[in-house]
Amino acid sequence: MSSLHSFKLSEARRYHPYNTRTIARTRSESLPTVSTLPPTVPSTLTPPKPNRLRITELQFEKARNQLLNQPSSGPVTLAQGISLEVYSKYLSSHEDLPVRTRLMDGNVEAYELPLDPHTNVTGRIISMIGGWDIVGDLCIGTDLEMVVGVDSMLMCDCYVRPWRRPRPPQGQGANSLGTPYPTVVVKVAATQSLNDAHAKVADWFSPRTTIQLCLVIKIWELRQDNTIAMAALLYRRQDPNPLVPVSAISFGTARITGPALQTMQGIIGGPNLVNGVGYGGVPCDAPGIPMYQLNLPAVDIYNGDPQGIPAGNVLGFNLDLWVVQLWAWRSFSL
Repeated sequence: MSSLHSFKLSEARRYHPYNTRTIARTRSESLPTVSTLPPTVPSTLTPPKPNRLRITELQFEKARNQLLNQPSSGPVTLAQGISLEVYSKYLSSHEDLPVRTRLMDGNVEAYELPLDPHTNVTGRIISMIGGWDIVGDLCIGTDLEMVVGVDSMLMCDCYVRPWRRPRPPQGQGANSLGTPYPTVVVKVAATQSLNDAHAKVADWFSPRTTIQLCLVIKIWELRQDNTIAMAALLYRRQDPNPLVPVSAISFGTARITGPALQTMQGIIGGPNLVNGVGYGGVPCDAPGIPMYQLNLPAVDIYNGDPQGIPAGNVLGFNLDLWVVQLWAWRSFSL
C-alpha cells in the first residue's frame, strides 16, 4: 500500500505542472481577444458648441503683445468652436475690448490693435468721403460687424452704403438688424499683417455679401530714420480677378522693402506691378498729386441705389493718399 501511495504522489507531482498550464491556457482561450471584438466605428457626432464665450485678461494681454511685437505672425486664436449667436452675444456685452476680434469659421481671433495710426487714418478717410458726399446720399460709418459666412463675422474699419439700397430678404442681411451690406469696406492694417488683410478679401466678397469694393491700407512700423512705408490696395468685386487688387500703390515716406515687398509682389502677382514711392513714382509729399489719387468708381459706390449716381459724383471718389500718409505719420509722432 505504501508503494502504491508513493506512486500516486509521484504521479501527482509529475503531472501537476501540466494540468496548471492546461487550465491557464484554457481560461485564456475562453476570454475574448482584441481581434474578436467588433471593430470600433469612429463617431460622426461633433461635440456641442459652447453656449458661452469666455476670454481671460491674460489671453488678451498675450494677444496684444504678439500683435504689437510680431505683427507679421498673423492673428491670434482666442477660442474655438464658437457659434455666430454666442459670439454676437459676447460682443453685445463687451464693447471695449483691448484688441480687435473677429469670428472665422467658429474661431475667435485677435488681429489688430486700435492704436493711433489705425484709428486716426480710419477717421480721416471717413471725413474725406463725407466731404465728397455733398448731397448726403451715403451712409458712412465705422466698426460695422457683418456676417460673411457660416459662423463667420468680420468688422470693417470704414464702410459706405447708399441709404436707399434695398433691404435684403429676411435672414440675408449684414447683421441681426437685417441691414443691407455696404458697397465699400475699408480695412486699415497697422498691427494686422498685410497677408492677413489680403486673405480676408475673399470673405468680404463671399457669395453671401454684396460688397463691391474693398480697400486695404497697410501701415508698416516707423523706421529708425522716422520714415514709414505704406501701401493702398483696392479690390473690385466685378473685376475678372476680384482677389487681385486692381490698384497697388506705395505712398509712404519710404520705399517698401524686404519681406514686406515680397508680400506685396506675391499679392499682386509680379515684381513690376507696384506703383508709387520707390517704384518709378514721384515722392508723395503734397496734396493733389495725380499718381496718389486713388479712384473708387461711382458705379460701385452707388451700386443698388434706385436713383443712381448723383450728377456731381459720376467720376467717383478720389482718395488723396498724401492725406492718409500725413495722418499716419502724425500718429506716430504724437
